Amino acid sequence: MQQQQLHAPGTSTACAVTTADANAMAPSCPASKPVAMPPASSAAQPSHFQRNTASPDSVCTVPLHSSPPTLNNRLTVALDLDETLVHCRLAGDSTKQQAMSRALEQSEFRLETSEEQLVHVNLRPGLKKFLREASVRFNLHAFTASEHFYARPLLRVLDASKKFFKSCHWRSDCLAVDGGHFVKDLCTLPGETNLERTVLVDNNPISFLPQPRNGIPIVSYYDDPGDSALSILMDYLCKLEPLADVRPRLHQTFQIEPALEQYKRMRTAGAPSS
Repeated sequence: MQQQQLHAPGTSTACAVTTADANAMAPSCPASKPVAMPPASSAAQPSHFQRNTASPDSVCTVPLHSSPPTLNNRLTVALDLDETLVHCRLAGDSTKQQAMSRALEQSEFRLETSEEQLVHVNLRPGLKKFLREASVRFNLHAFTASEHFYARPLLRVLDASKKFFKSCHWRSDCLAVDGGHFVKDLCTLPGETNLERTVLVDNNPISFLPQPRNGIPIVSYYDDPGDSALSILMDYLCKLEPLADVRPRLHQTFQIEPALEQYKRMRTAGAPSS
C-alpha cells in the first residue's frame, strides 16, 4: 500500500532468483543487503522470478497428474499478498500512475474502517490462472503481515467464492521481532503442519526467519504488465511436488538460512551497546 502503512514495515529488498532449472540455482547473498539474491552471470542465468520470456499464461512444464494429489499428499503453499500477488494503493493517485495502470488487470475494495477508504488493486499478471490451477494441485493458505481491516476485503477480491485458500492469516498471526518486522511461523497454519511438505512464498525475506529452509523468495511486484513470476513459480512448485522433503532443495537453491544468519550478525554488530 502507498500513502498509508497498512502492511508490515520492513525491507523492500527483493530476491531475484533464477528458476528455470532448480538444480542450477545456488545464488549467494552479499553482506550489504538481507537475502538480496543477485543474478548469476548472464551465461548461467536462464530466467528470473521477475521477468521471463514465457507468457504469463504458460502452463506448467511438469506433467500434470492424471488426477489431483490427495489432500494428505499435497504440497502446502503459504502465499504472501502485498507485492507477491498484488500491489495496492489508496485511491487518489496521480493521472500518470492511473494511465500506467490501464494495461493491468485491476480491482478495488474498501477498507473495513470507519472511513471506508477506496483501495485500487493491481493484480499480478496471471494471478487468476495461478490461483485456479494451484488450488487444485496444492493446499493454499494466505499469509500476510497486513492488518485485518485491509487483508479481509482484499481476500474477498482474490477469493470471492472461498475456493482457493484453505485458511487466511494476517498480522495478528505473525510474530513481531526487533526493528518493527513481522515474521511468519508456518507452524501456525491449521492442522499438523508437515514442514517437510510446506513452503512460504514471500517478497520480504525477513518473513522466512522462523523456518528459512521453507522459503521461496519472489521479486516484488508493483505495476509491470510484462511480469511473469507466477507462471515461473507454478513451474517451480510442480518440480517440488514429488519431493518427500522440499527443504534440502530450497536450501540448495536459495541459501536463505546463511543469508539471514549473516543479516542477524550484522544487526547485532550494529546495535548500540547498553
